[in-house]
Amino acid sequence: MLRDCRRIGGKNRFSIAVTHRHVRCQRREHQPMNLDWKLVWIAFGLVLIIEGLPYFLFPERAVAMLRQLEDAGPGTLRVFGFVAMVAGVVFLVVGRWLT
Repeated sequence: MLRDCRRIGGKNRFSIAVTHRHVRCQRREHQPMNLDWKLVWIAFGLVLIIEGLPYFLFPERAVAMLRQLEDAGPGTLRVFGFVAMVAGVVFLVVGRWLT
């Protein structure tokens, strides 16, 4: 059925609607994505500020920390990256919840 909907509708113009006993194609309306570019620029600026703070405030310690990261294995860096991504998702969820 999904192949039939795609053949009829072309590029994702149709979706599958599953009811209790029937499967049918439904036409979806095209809705443009509303992206607040001002918010994107603000977020990017905050990321750069936060990333630059350690190098500005503690340059000697930042160099020492980068040397330690160089000696760390790929597994350690992978765990550090995963923890950073989870923390970012938590901040996003809390930010969305607060607004």
